[in-house]
Amino acid sequence: MLVSLLATATLCVHFLWVVFALFGGLLVLVWPWVAWVHVPVAAWSSAVFVAGWACPLTPLEKYFRRLAGEPVFRGGFVEHYVFRAICSAGLSRPMEICLGLSLLLWNTLVYWILLTNDRALVLYG
Repeated sequence: MLVSLLATATLCVHFLWVVFALFGGLLVLVWPWVAWVHVPVAAWSSAVFVAGWACPLTPLEKYFRRLAGEPVFRGGFVEHYVFRAICSAGLSRPMEICLGLSLLLWNTLVYWILLTNDRALVLYG
């Protein structure tokens, strides 16, 4: 029971990480200090996709699921929980690279808008 809860907690943290990597830059409009946390998170998340690494949270969740006697999914978190819901084929290597570069491009665009916007300039002094 406890191990199953740990697997679910890891899943939730991983989901929040992905959402923060995607949309955390928008929080900078409200709390500029968030950029100090968001930039490394977004950079790491992009690097994981582009380099083909496994995020450490994925094997941790799988470990807890295995200990709990639950089925363990194949592939990565985004592939299993996001792309399997959209398309059954999963993620190919070129799609992973495209996702990583898209995440990097999206966040670069968000920060460029923030830094060139008059309101953002007021926030940063």
